[in-house]
Amino acid sequence: SIGILPLSSQIIQHLDASKEASVIRDPLDNVIQWTNQLGDTLHAWPANGNGRYVPGKTFPNGLRGVDVSGSRISLQLFSASESDTILDQGTHRRGFCIITALYIDSLISDWNDFLGNSSKVRTGFFMRYSNTGEPIGNLGSNLGRGPVGLEGGQAVILSFNYDAVSGEWSFWSSATGEDLTGNVTADDFSNESPLTIGSTTGGSRYFDGLIGEVMVFDSSLTLTDRREIISGLEEKWGIESKVERTVETYKYTGINGEMHDIEVHFPDREIYPGNRPCAVFFHGGGWRNGDLSQFSEMSAYLASRGMVALTANYSMHNEESEAALPEDESRKTICVID
Repeated sequence: SIGILPLSSQIIQHLDASKEASVIRDPLDNVIQWTNQLGDTLHAWPANGNGRYVPGKTFPNGLRGVDVSGSRISLQLFSASESDTILDQGTHRRGFCIITALYIDSLISDWNDFLGNSSKVRTGFFMRYSNTGEPIGNLGSNLGRGPVGLEGGQAVILSFNYDAVSGEWSFWSSATGEDLTGNVTADDFSNESPLTIGSTTGGSRYFDGLIGEVMVFDSSLTLTDRREIISGLEEKWGIESKVERTVETYKYTGINGEMHDIEVHFPDREIYPGNRPCAVFFHGGGWRNGDLSQFSEMSAYLASRGMVALTANYSMHNEESEAALPEDESRKTICVID
């Protein structure tokens, strides 16, 4: 699942390598078309060399990706004319957003260009990282560099979002959980080159690894919408989330005066401000065994999606008190309301 897509923006291309039928290949498993899940004509095609789709090339969680490792291999996402849809911001001024799920086999010794229409700084658009794992984003005349965090043998989510109204762009990496930001006035960032993934226009600069999923939106996304989608992709592709969440443990008094723990998982306040929906979990065990850890993972997941989630211990059934559970649960409900 990748959550509910925001209604304020239109996704125009969605490539998903986990859907085997969408990756069309020849008898040697060379990719000849990667079909857009939206069913229109914006499919991905070989641009330089051929990616491969073979059973042995997977993300750590076992999902298959399109393999563009070992040499300069790229797929065309949009032709030069089609790329005007998202890159000609002088005309459209809606912004754009691109979100990708990748597995990095290794960092090559040159620049690791993996998406864009240019390899030259301060012209066109590209997303790359250095041979030490430093993310670098370029849009028009604005270039930005982020903290080191990318490395070989790592599955990552990388996203680029441009707000044409404010001029702010952000390049986010799940490896650090941080945004690399810049600012450039809306302009036509397209050129005579297609928008490609795997490599751009630099002959020795390329991405070495697997491409799992690509999502392209024809307008910018809010931070909340981006993180909602990214959280779903992290879960799907087995990527550890770096979104900030808080876990607090509180105490309450049980039926016989004993103290019990309540574990509360809070979402990132910056992304999900204000009052949030809440879920309370009661662990199983027939009132005789079990503890709050049964729902700790689920609570953490819900917090990553913007909810407050609680999981608690309570008094167990015994001969002296058969009413322990409802009594303790009412105390927890009061605690949540407070």
